Amino acid sequence: LESVSIAKRVAHFCDEAAMEDYWFILNKIGSGKVESLIMDKLGSLKERVIGSVPFDQELIEAGLSGKALGECRALEDVTAIVDQLEQQVSHQSESR
Repeated sequence: LESVSIAKRVAHFCDEAAMEDYWFILNKIGSGKVESLIMDKLGSLKERVIGSVPFDQELIEAGLSGKALGECRALEDVTAIVDQLEQQVSHQSESR
């Protein structure tokens, strides 16, 4: 619930600054049920969710030790999010 509150404040700041290009990434998601609950709490902001990364102990350990992201469960999800961001940025550039 704290993360949802922070996301809403970030969205408010972005709106005040007239920023149209911002997205959210769900992180450390333990189950489909948890993801669904968060999406419900986000309300209209769920349209700005560009991806989701599951809870992955290997990812946390790699981040804390400064190692590169190796073959872990989250790698595919992170790659998909990067692809989505590249598409969004490319689309925004073409529109301007």
